[in-house]
Amino acid sequence: KNAPLEQMDFFKSLFNNNDEPKDLSITKYKFSTYDETTGITHTRDSDDQQSSNWRNILSNWDMWSMINPIESIIIIREGIPEDLRQEAWPILAGADLLLDKNAGVYDALLRRTCSAEVEELILKDIKRTMPKHKHFKLKNVDGQLSLYNVLRAYSEMDPEVGYCQGMSFLCAMLVCYLNEEEAFWVLVSLLKGRNYKQLYVVGFPKLKMSVFTFSRLLHSYMPHISTHLKEQNVQPLFYSAEWWTTLFSYNMGFELTSRIYDIVLHEGYEFLFNIGLAIIKIYEDEILEREFEDIILFLKSVTFELKTEKVIIEACRFESVRESIALIEKMYDPGMAYDEM
Repeated sequence: KNAPLEQMDFFKSLFNNNDEPKDLSITKYKFSTYDETTGITHTRDSDDQQSSNWRNILSNWDMWSMINPIESIIIIREGIPEDLRQEAWPILAGADLLLDKNAGVYDALLRRTCSAEVEELILKDIKRTMPKHKHFKLKNVDGQLSLYNVLRAYSEMDPEVGYCQGMSFLCAMLVCYLNEEEAFWVLVSLLKGRNYKQLYVVGFPKLKMSVFTFSRLLHSYMPHISTHLKEQNVQPLFYSAEWWTTLFSYNMGFELTSRIYDIVLHEGYEFLFNIGLAIIKIYEDEILEREFEDIILFLKSVTFELKTEKVIIEACRFESVRESIALIEKMYDPGMAYDEM
């Protein structure tokens, strides 16, 4: 994957505008610009030019992102072109390397006999996973079959996890863009390589830590909202559990979820907290007007109405979240009860 010198120079030249600040809170890449007043995204280059630029970058992603770390964050936050996610997502997850090194493994896992208990759980969940999306609308369509195969193969590879509710939504997002084998290895990269499996193993340790972390972040960034939620006895677990276990693919608009996956595959799980804070910020007035049950029902239902660009831009404004998370996690006690968070 070593890039020729002239190609590396081309990559550098894409972002050689020294007059423009490296501001990650408002995206500034050449491909497009978002007008917050009108809510319209204006494309600066033609679709063909965008695709050409992206393909050049992806063909040597490791080298290019190493040379341009800030710019790589910016362009991913602006969104990977729809038709290039199949190429980009495995690269960002490191799954392209896993696929190359493990030829035939996926097919071998599918030839194993799945336990009746796991199979029943998977079949039960895929019927209610993204039922409105074209890939999963009808029983036994290709999307549902692919989803079933990927989840079954993963359960065979990782018996500690097997299958757990929430995984079907995460996997469904991958299946929408990738073929089965690619989706499987991205799933492996996330759950085993990045240890997201701790969201699903017995005791749900990563889910508990996520709830604790978000509670503390909310108190730091929006203390008035945090105080109101505590006064109404609304624990973060009540409204945010699906956020973490599905990586925001449950009850969200598909475009927004795709953009979130773009960023998480590149920057990591921590950006999910930016998204959570952005949602609370966008609806802070509505939350303050409501009480206990209405708050929970509101936050569980209104997310589907969120505007993609508004959420991403708002999320990027919480610039110091990653540093805050590192400090908060040092305070975390695994024995802490949810109502103590």
